[in-house]
Amino acid sequence: MLLLLLDVGENLQKITDHDDNLIALVIDINDSKESKNFYTDESNDIQFGVFNLHENEVIEKHFHPEQERSIKTTSEVLIILEGTVMASLFDKKLEFLKEITLRSGFVLITFNGGHGLKVLEDTKLLEVKQGPYNDQTDKIRF
Repeated sequence: MLLLLLDVGENLQKITDHDDNLIALVIDINDSKESKNFYTDESNDIQFGVFNLHENEVIEKHFHPEQERSIKTTSEVLIILEGTVMASLFDKKLEFLKEITLRSGFVLITFNGGHGLKVLEDTKLLEVKQGPYNDQTDKIRF
């Protein structure tokens, strides 16, 4: 299996398979310096950014109007707050691609394929994904 791992910046790794399917993004937010950093493409079904805001900055009042969207997969965002985990990534055929060690301040966003985690030390993480979510139909273990 050919794995393409693109380092598209000091803080971002883009992982694709041999068919150029986006499998995951790995982001180290520890060194994020810019005011507003969006790491995902506008076409991705999850949008992820890191904001470094200064005292007295204002984000203007706003709302997000209802939009009709078509989302066919469940993307996940894992934010490692404390500890260390090993993430295993698989392509759409569930063939192994790569293992990546994630520690405090790292973010893993999965878009396609499969994934698994092994906790290497006590870990606290946040998980975000689209809803509604049904564990019986939206997750297949392999």
